[in-house]
Order: sequence, then C-alpha cells, then structure tokens
Amino acid sequence: MSTELFTGIPHYQSWHGPLASLFFGVSIELFKGVPHYSPSLRIQRALRPLVELYPACPLAFLFKRVEGDEAAEGQHLTLLRRIVGQMFDRAARPTVMTQATFIWLAFDAGVLKVAHGLTLAEFPKIEEYPTTDVSRKIASSIRAGIQVFFAEDQFSGGKEWSRYFWNRGLEIDECLLGEERSESTERP
Repeated sequence: MSTELFTGIPHYQSWHGPLASLFFGVSIELFKGVPHYSPSLRIQRALRPLVELYPACPLAFLFKRVEGDEAAEGQHLTLLRRIVGQMFDRAARPTVMTQATFIWLAFDAGVLKVAHGLTLAEFPKIEEYPTTDVSRKIASSIRAGIQVFFAEDQFSGGKEWSRYFWNRGLEIDECLLGEERSESTERP
C-alpha cells in the first residue's frame, strides 16, 4: 500500500502503528481519486456534518468545503448534538454498535486477533445486543478492549484530534446536556 497519497494530510505524520494502517488502508480503497464532496457517496453524506463544523477534522480531505450555509450548519449542529449525546451512554445500542464497528475494522485489517474460546471470538453475535447474555458480554469486552487502540504508542494523533473536537465544540455551542439543554431551549 502506498502512503504517498496521504503525506499532505494534516495529522498523517503523527499517526503510526497498526491503527494508521487500518485507517489509511480503508481510506485508500474507498476514496482514491475522490476530488471533492459528492452527494452520491454515502460516507461523505454521513461525515459531512462533522467536517463542516470541524474543518480541521482528519477526514476533511474528502470534502470541498462549502462556506456560508447557516441553515445547513444548524442542521449539522442538531445532528451532532444528538449523536454525541447518545454516545455518553456507553451501554446504549448506538454506542456499542459504533465501538463494534471499530473492532470489526480491526479484525478485518488483521490488527486484532482473539483466541478461540474468548467471548470476543463470538463477535458476530454483537448484532443481538442487548437482547442476549452473550451479546452483552461481547459488548463488555469491546468496551474494555477498545481503549488499547487509543494508547499513546498506537495513536499519538488522537490526543490532538480529541482536544480539538471538544474545544471546537465549545466554540460552536455552549456545553449543555440532557435536562440542562431542555431548560435552556424553554427559556424566553
């Protein structure tokens, strides 16, 4: 796999180890030759709110930035608020499925291997979450294991992105969760 394609991408130089191979291997196959945003690409539609609100996002290279659409920005903010809010509940199905997708990519890239007999070896049964005991055990293994991929020696660029994400979020909107947000919108 050639990494020359990505030498101009912000954060690329700070990404290394198996996680970089996983991410950039997927990127090369999916996005090689994509000049800018195309509404026909589902991945771009899914990521557009993030990239529009967070221009320094490592995936911004997939898009041609469109300035000045305040209506779309409001919609993007509403969507991201909802998604980030859901992700705070670590046992919620959307959160578990998000983390499971990451683990699946690690399996697929050969970065993660699991011994036969371990709960995580039954990974496909995560689809049944939270209705079965085995799926709940798999989710627990996912939550425990995913942190390894964000260790300093695996993903040094992650701290920069994480810091930027939360700081930029405070620039975009005040930080209110749950009931606080509801009360804020009800005030005159």
